[in-house]
Amino acid sequence: MAEQFLTLVLPSQRVMLPTQQLLEVVFLSADRLSPIPDTPHYTMGVTNWRGEVLWVVDLSALLGLEPLYNQPAHLRRFPVVISTYGQNPIGLAVVAVGKMVWCEPQELRSDTPELVKFGQGAWISPEGQTILALRAEKLLPMSA
Repeated sequence: MAEQFLTLVLPSQRVMLPTQQLLEVVFLSADRLSPIPDTPHYTMGVTNWRGEVLWVVDLSALLGLEPLYNQPAHLRRFPVVISTYGQNPIGLAVVAVGKMVWCEPQELRSDTPELVKFGQGAWISPEGQTILALRAEKLLPMSA
C-alpha cells in the first residue's frame, strides 16, 4: 500500500519522511536557538516549542552530508520539520520543504548503503531525482 511522504531539501541530497511521523513545520532563525555545549556536531541547539524544549538538529550534518551552516543563508529563517521521536518531538533543520509524494514500498531501492541505515531506501521520483526515504526512529539512537 502506498505511503505518503514529505520531501525535504538538504544542501546535497533530497530526502523524504513519512507524513505520519511529522507533527509540524516551523521556521526559525539561528538567534532563536540556544546552543548546548558538549553535544554532537549535528546538534544546533534547543528552542521553545509550544512551551516545551525542542532539540533541533541539522539533518544534513546528521546524515554525514554538507552541514547547513555552510549555506550562505543559514543565518536567515530556515524550516524545521518537527518529527516524532519516541515520546519526544525533535526538530530537523533543512534547507527547504518540498512537496508531498506517494510511494509504494516496493519502489524503494537500497543501493546507497551509507545512507540507507537512516531509512528504508532510495526512491526515484517521476522527474528522475533520487530521494532517500528516512525513518525518524533510525535518525538518532534513543537515549535513556
